[in-house]
Amino acid sequence: MNQTWINQGTFQNEGSQEAAKLLPPVLKLLKLAGAELHLGLDFSRSLTLNDFQLGDELIHYILPETTQNSVHYEHNCSGLYIVCQGQVRLLGFDSKGQREVSALVLEAGETFGADDLFGDRILPYRAIAASEGQLAHIQAAQFTQWLEKLPALQDYLQEVTQQ
Repeated sequence: MNQTWINQGTFQNEGSQEAAKLLPPVLKLLKLAGAELHLGLDFSRSLTLNDFQLGDELIHYILPETTQNSVHYEHNCSGLYIVCQGQVRLLGFDSKGQREVSALVLEAGETFGADDLFGDRILPYRAIAASEGQLAHIQAAQFTQWLEKLPALQDYLQEVTQQ
């Protein structure tokens, strides 16, 4: 049985060697966004990297109950995730069919998370590893600072989130 990956607390940051590993997917993302590529290495240093295995639940975004302060809401604000290697499947909920459905398969350089930074509506979904691979993460507070330096990235991610 697979454990919830995000709760395993296994993010590690090994400094410049890890930043060099993260540079290709970060540059791919910045290029897609039309953002300034010369900031790629510095941005990579802000990320943490972790391995995942097929079937691992990487994140579970749920809507908080409006009547109570939900601990799960913190997961909605936990930051941005970048697929570095492998594939990640996003599963949404089909309210008509009352079941989860595959919404998207993400490849290296593609992102999920931080939805609350790019819109007023938080979408509930789960991210499940569709293969083995690696995922980079940046906390929301730190990511917000980077969005100020990379406005083209903010515009790009806002458009992707709305789609």
